[in-house]
Amino acid sequence: MEAVINQKLALNKKLAKVKFELGKIRKTLTNPYYNSHYFDINLLLDHVEESLVLNDLLLLQPIIDGHVVSQIIDLDTGEINESSLKLPELNDPQKVGSCITFYRRYALQSQLGIQAEDDDANKASGKTENQKQQGQDNRPWLTEKMFNQAMEKIKAGDKEVLNKTTKAFRIKKEWADKLKAA
Repeated sequence: MEAVINQKLALNKKLAKVKFELGKIRKTLTNPYYNSHYFDINLLLDHVEESLVLNDLLLLQPIIDGHVVSQIIDLDTGEINESSLKLPELNDPQKVGSCITFYRRYALQSQLGIQAEDDDANKASGKTENQKQQGQDNRPWLTEKMFNQAMEKIKAGDKEVLNKTTKAFRIKKEWADKLKAA
């Protein structure tokens, strides 16, 4: 029994050290749809993995029985710190993939107690009633791939692309300016 307690204590000491080393994470990416900032899973992993490795900890995030599981394993003792979130039952693989990424990020952020700006729950879950009443623009955002395709068509002489693109999509100002200049 004492060995188990010592293993848990060793892992908790390592996690406390990692938490101290990590400090706060900056939300450096912009979500133009909500005009908000966030960090993605890759930025989070870049932020935490070096400290985990230097403290002999391994991060795994498997999907087990419909749950995204976040495991931090002490490589010295084998002790595991684990958290999990149940995935929603969806038939759309793309939405499931988005949920997996979202859950991995928030499970790990919570598990390590990483400080970041708090998200507005209304923004995370969809449009607010106030936004709907204000006639929020429901057009999808132009992706980088679509932007590049539109630029190619404009350069090839298609004069309707700019008009069609601006009617169908919301466009970042920088891209709109480049499309108009082309």
